[in-house]
Amino acid sequence: MRILVTGANGFVGAEIVRHLIAEGHEVVGAVRNVEDLQRRLPGVQPVRADFAEMREADDWQPLLDGVDAVVNCVGVLEEGGRDSLNAAHVDGAGALFAACAAYGPRRVVHISAIGAENDAGTGYGRSKAEGDEKLMAADLDWVILRPSLVIGRNVYGGTALMRGLAGFPGIALSANMPGEFRPVTIDDVAACVARFVAPEAPSRLALDIAGPDTMTLGDLVKTYRNWLGLRPGLRLPVPGGLVTVLAALGDVAHFLGWRTALCTTALKQMAHNVGGDPERWQQKTGIAAESLDAFLTRNPATVQDRWHAGLYLLKPVVIVAVSAFLLFAGLAYIFTTLGFYRFTPIYDYVTFQIGILYLVTPAFVLPGFLLLLQRWHRLALLLLIGIQCVAVILGLVSAVLFRSDSAYDEIEEVPIEFSIADGLSALSQIGFSLGVISVALLLLVLDRSR
Repeated sequence: MRILVTGANGFVGAEIVRHLIAEGHEVVGAVRNVEDLQRRLPGVQPVRADFAEMREADDWQPLLDGVDAVVNCVGVLEEGGRDSLNAAHVDGAGALFAACAAYGPRRVVHISAIGAENDAGTGYGRSKAEGDEKLMAADLDWVILRPSLVIGRNVYGGTALMRGLAGFPGIALSANMPGEFRPVTIDDVAACVARFVAPEAPSRLALDIAGPDTMTLGDLVKTYRNWLGLRPGLRLPVPGGLVTVLAALGDVAHFLGWRTALCTTALKQMAHNVGGDPERWQQKTGIAAESLDAFLTRNPATVQDRWHAGLYLLKPVVIVAVSAFLLFAGLAYIFTTLGFYRFTPIYDYVTFQIGILYLVTPAFVLPGFLLLLQRWHRLALLLLIGIQCVAVILGLVSAVLFRSDSAYDEIEEVPIEFSIADGLSALSQIGFSLGVISVALLLLVLDRSR
C-alpha cells in the first residue's frame, strides 16, 4: 500500500513510518521540514505540508494522488512559535479529512489523545475533540486512536521529562501531580496503526490505546531511575505550588517558541484523564499490550540515555542563566563604562584590557536576548561564539603588545606583582572567553536533542 503519513518526523509519526516500511508499505511523509525528514528517514518519499497553510480540501488534493490510506500524526500541546492548536487539530486536519472524502483515499487513521474532550478545560482538549468530530462526521472509513502516555526507545515531551526527573543526580525528584497513567509502547501504537490501515480492517471506531499497568508519576520516575542504573537517591517531593509556578514558566517558554512538557495545559489534561481503557483496542486488534517493565528490559539503558537524562533539566537552567548573564553584563557595561579611556598613559595595558571589555561586552546584549527565542537560538549561540573568538584574539594581542617591560615605561621601578598581574589578566580574559565558547557549543549540541 501507498500510505501518506502526516507529521512523519515527530516522535510518534517517525516510529509509525519505520513500522510501515518494515511491513513493506510505500510511505509518503508529509512534513514542514522536508530536508530534515530526508536525513532522518531516507526510505520515505518526503512532501512538504504545513497545516497552517493548507486549510482547504483542494490544498491536499495533489498529495493524495495514488495514496491508499492516510495516517494523521500531527498534534501540538500549546500555542507558541509556529504551532497553532486550531490549525493543527481543526482547520488543517479538517481540510485533510474533507480532501480524503472528496478525492480519496477512504481509509484514514487519526492519532488523537486520551482526554480529547470538550470538558477537558484546555484549548488542546477542545481543539482535539473538534478535530475528531470533523473526522467522525466525514463519509470515510475512519479510525481514531487515542494513546495514553507513549513510551519508546527515543523520548519526547512527557517521557523526556520523566527521564529527566529520574536522572537528577543523587535525588529522586517527584511531584504530587494529579492523574494516573497507563503507559503504552510506541511499538504497540505503530502495530495498531498498521492493522487499521488495511482495507479489510474494521472502521468507524474510536479507541483508547492504553497499556496494562496503572502508574503514578512517582512510579514512572522510580522505574526509569532503576532502568538508568542509578541508586534510589534521596526522595525529594516537589511542592504543588512550585509545580504550578514551573508550569506557568513553561507557558512563557511556549510563547517564546519552545516546546516544553511541563505547562498548565499538561497539568489540566493529567487531572482530567490520562489513563484510558486498555481492553477494547486489544480485543479489536489481537495485540497483547506490552508492559513498561517488559519494554525497558527489552531495551536496556545506554550511556547516551544517562547523558540525556542527566542533562535534560540542566538545559533550560543553562539557557536562562547564560541569557541573564549576557543581558546584565552587556547592559551594565553600556551604562557604566563610558569613562574607561580616562586612564593615564602609564596604564596603557590596563586601558587596553578594559577596552577589550568595552568593545566586546556590550555586544552580549543581542545574543543574550535572541538566546531566549527558540527560532533564533542557534543564531544567538553562533554570534556568541564569534564575539568570544574576537575576545580571545584581542586578549592574545594585548599579551604580546603590552609586555611588562614596555607597559610601564613611565614607572621607575615596576613591582613584580604588576608583571604577574599582566599575564594573569590576559590569561583570565582568554580563559573566560574559552569557557563561554564551550558553554555555547554545549548548548548547540543540546539544541539538536530536543
